Amino acid sequence: MISVFMIVRNEEATLPGALASVAGLADEVVIGDTGSTDGSVALAESLGARVVTGLDRMHKGEARNAVLDTATGDWCVMLDADERVRDAASIRGFLERSSADGVHVFVAENGMATQQLRAFRRGSFRYRYRAHEIPLPVNGHEPNVIGADIVFDHLPPAERFEWKAQYTLERLKLDVEENPDDPHPRYFLGRHYLHLGEFEQAIETMQTYLRISDPEQHARAEAYAVIGDSYAGQGDIGRALMWFHQAVHWQPERQLWWWRMADLHGVEQRWDLCWGLCQLVLTLAPDRELRPWIPYNLAAIALEQMGRYGEAHQHATIADRLRG
Repeated sequence: MISVFMIVRNEEATLPGALASVAGLADEVVIGDTGSTDGSVALAESLGARVVTGLDRMHKGEARNAVLDTATGDWCVMLDADERVRDAASIRGFLERSSADGVHVFVAENGMATQQLRAFRRGSFRYRYRAHEIPLPVNGHEPNVIGADIVFDHLPPAERFEWKAQYTLERLKLDVEENPDDPHPRYFLGRHYLHLGEFEQAIETMQTYLRISDPEQHARAEAYAVIGDSYAGQGDIGRALMWFHQAVHWQPERQLWWWRMADLHGVEQRWDLCWGLCQLVLTLAPDRELRPWIPYNLAAIALEQMGRYGEAHQHATIADRLRG
């Protein structure tokens, strides 16, 4: 038996699509409501979901756990209301055949994707943190977690960003206050400041994260990149490049970091350096957070600025084809 679970608030517009997408996957859908003022609760119930009300909108981890506590499936699959699963029947078949404790899926948005633990056996994981909540193993056991070629499409309404961003900021600040020595919330607070354009706070927060933690190579590179992007946002390209040099030192195989350096050299109109780095970018494995047409487009711009019009046209043609 498979349970799909989610938490919602004022999701009347997105719920029908989300619930329709799990037909063929879910034996039950359990929804936790964190204070909807629209018709979300009645709509969810009319579509066959079981709804738990009265959950805390300021603590997403506890809200998700409250919903999990009511799930009855052998497998629990976490979905957000603005997401859609691809090929529900195939996902069900995969989970029914799997002997794993948990499964990472790809969450895709605007041509980019990140891996997230979204399916696990009931009772094996619990969520932690108010914002950017993550499922952690119960009782410290070492679960068998595997990756799968499963995709959830994230389709957030454009008008949602402003109010959602403010609530996320408040939750992250509370997480940092409640967990001052825990690097996890501080890392996401630094990223969130960058997304809000609050660059000085992003730099300070991420530098503190690096001081209080000893992150793995990929996480360290991500932190350096946030600082680099923050300096770029302030117009300090020299410092931005310095931090991206650190990012590629720790994660030299990551296409995105090299492309960011190429782009920054383009901002400074150093087209020969831009082109040289673009050539390197195009030799690396594709990055799921970098749309494949973008490096070719930047290469075309650099080549045109260098007067190499034939090569520029070739790269622009590839970019157009990949962009569709």
